[in-house]
Amino acid sequence: MQTERKLYKFNDPVYYTCYNQLTYREIDEPFHRLIHIMEGSFHITISGKEYEAHTGEYMLLTKRNLARIKMIPSPRSGYFRLICVNISDKALKRYFQQNTYPENRHYIPVTAKKLPPHDLWDILFADLKLSIHKNYVLDRSLARMKSQQALYVLTLIDKDLMFSLCHSDELPRKDLKEYMEQNYMFNVPLKVFAEYSGRSLATFRREFGKLFHTTPTRWLVSRRLEEAYKRLSTGTVRPVQIYLELGFETQAHFNRCFKQKYGIAPGQIGKSISKEEQTNRHR
Repeated sequence: MQTERKLYKFNDPVYYTCYNQLTYREIDEPFHRLIHIMEGSFHITISGKEYEAHTGEYMLLTKRNLARIKMIPSPRSGYFRLICVNISDKALKRYFQQNTYPENRHYIPVTAKKLPPHDLWDILFADLKLSIHKNYVLDRSLARMKSQQALYVLTLIDKDLMFSLCHSDELPRKDLKEYMEQNYMFNVPLKVFAEYSGRSLATFRREFGKLFHTTPTRWLVSRRLEEAYKRLSTGTVRPVQIYLELGFETQAHFNRCFKQKYGIAPGQIGKSISKEEQTNRHR
């Protein structure tokens, strides 16, 4: 049985979680997150690119990204444990009210980056790890201070990365076809697809129609069903294993859409293909 232990909520200034079995999550990042893997392995996929971090390592995830994560418990302890400091827009604004804005540097958009080992990262997380060991939840004001400390340490260690964080609102205009092919399985509002692809919702709808000759909603359902058919045709997966991963909220909705498009229930796909193969063999 999967168990999860949390001392803080996902969008609190500080977040901690612990699992005792392989766990998958789909996330829409509202903040920058400075992550420390206490135990286990952390794998994240953003726009088709994969990143990973392991026990004792640090990673920075930037906001406005649709991501899939896999958390693998340590073979030694049987647990996956992660703690992170969330850096909101308010935290960035508060930081620069008291500190110098980073000098002009070459801006490189960053989605995820594993951070090199450094004593300052260890010091930053030392009291957080102690509070978890003691099962003590930091006062919210103290938790907010961690984001300020994280920004200060980042300024000292990697000025280029800090500069990129400050310009993270300048979303580049992405190739719409490529972006949708990489992210069609995420079950998020259209305004999120629009914003994260670097467009207003009105522009997104207009360009989408010219490119795909249909509405975003219809295309998303059709594309998800095409991928479902492809996977089910292998005979190695069942509908219950894939409907959530492909962006359908319920299996009933998935079944209904699938049958409407292909004229057969998704659970029958593998069986019908197997019968067809057997028939072909006997000819």
